[in-house]
Amino acid sequence: VHNLMKLLDFLEIPYDALTPYIGSVGSTSHREAIINPKFPIDMECPDGGRILAAVLKDGHIERDTHRFYYWNYDPENRRIITEAVQHVFGDVELYVIHDRKGREYGIRFDSSVIGDMLVRAGAIEGSKVEQEHHLPDMITFGDQRIAKAYYEEAIRDDGNIDDQNYPVSYTHL
Repeated sequence: VHNLMKLLDFLEIPYDALTPYIGSVGSTSHREAIINPKFPIDMECPDGGRILAAVLKDGHIERDTHRFYYWNYDPENRRIITEAVQHVFGDVELYVIHDRKGREYGIRFDSSVIGDMLVRAGAIEGSKVEQEHHLPDMITFGDQRIAKAYYEEAIRDDGNIDDQNYPVSYTHL
């Protein structure tokens, strides 16, 4: 891929010019592949911020495989993250995780490309409890729209807003 990017740079061809000609990336296994990938993969967008919050809150990136897990019983939250992943990366097959009672409580994306990009954007691989981590630079210093999406998802995962009785405002410093 690196050599291809160098060639495109030399020829002054934008990376996304190849997108229609790339059927999949990541693996020969359908579950691990990103079908119809969206190049260039751009995490610096609101959906990228949303995915980053999901992995740093209710999610996890497996250290060895870079699989991205997201645990949340709320089907709406799982749908939002699935759509965000597909918007940023392309068509990705997900694996639904069930608890012992058979209820859906999580999803897993097997493509290591997703995990790699999340780690580059500031996510933690492995146990978050065992590592010190801070707000990713993409959120701290990035576009306000990205930070807003990040905080919206963080609140969806870890908090609750009573917007009927209290005004809610968002300020990015």
